[in-house]
Amino acid sequence: MKKTLFMLMTVMMFTACGADKKLENQTPNVSEVSSSQEKTAENQPTDTEIKAQWKNDQNEINEELRSLTEDYVKAVFEEAYGGKNKITDFQFSNAQQKMYDDDLELGFDLVFGYIHENGSEEKMNLSLKAVVEKEHGYIEPDEFKLYTVKTDSGNSAVSTIYKVIDNPETYFGEIDFENGKLELERKLWVNETGGYTPNGYFIVDADMEYRFDVAENCSVRCLENGSTLNKMDLKEFITKYNTDNRLFQVKMENNIVVEISECYRP
Repeated sequence: MKKTLFMLMTVMMFTACGADKKLENQTPNVSEVSSSQEKTAENQPTDTEIKAQWKNDQNEINEELRSLTEDYVKAVFEEAYGGKNKITDFQFSNAQQKMYDDDLELGFDLVFGYIHENGSEEKMNLSLKAVVEKEHGYIEPDEFKLYTVKTDSGNSAVSTIYKVIDNPETYFGEIDFENGKLELERKLWVNETGGYTPNGYFIVDADMEYRFDVAENCSVRCLENGSTLNKMDLKEFITKYNTDNRLFQVKMENNIVVEISECYRP
């Protein structure tokens, strides 16, 4: 488990570019960021503006699990809705904790509020459950999974959260290139606020893969000398740059990649 300052991410949900269909195997701080990322940051509310409330717990909840789940949920919805919209609040209720072998499960109802870019106020009501591994007595937040739960005639249907919320403007994860397409293994960068991780963040694997078309004039910024973002030609990036074990933000416009920025992870 590792952690960092956060680069900036307003991002999430799945889409495939062009005629390519999504493959389903199934924000971070850097020392320098692109001007577009800085602009996005200005649109994000500060932590003090985003309210989070928990009420009507159904049994005793592990406070570490509650804190990590709250951070995880915020990251999911900030990625999907925090770009042009303004997130206002998260209301958690009816939380119930369960233990299955080495897995901890926290089920809860969520009311998510945000102000749409057109000025209208929106509310989303969801029943969710977060599942995370607990190994050697410690919660492993990197292993978090978040699901929506729908009940119909007494039967419950469970779906990963990424399938029921908006696609992000920017994806985050590991990338590679194949036949001119950008292939991305989607991740989620979570700012951790409760002090339960060494460096203040954790990264969750979304278990989703994509193939995207890339614009010829795609802007590329890569880390050099450890923490400085420098521009690079797209062709040079594809042919010479080793992306193994590196993390990137991929900005989309009309389902095409228009900007690639490497994320700093100390």
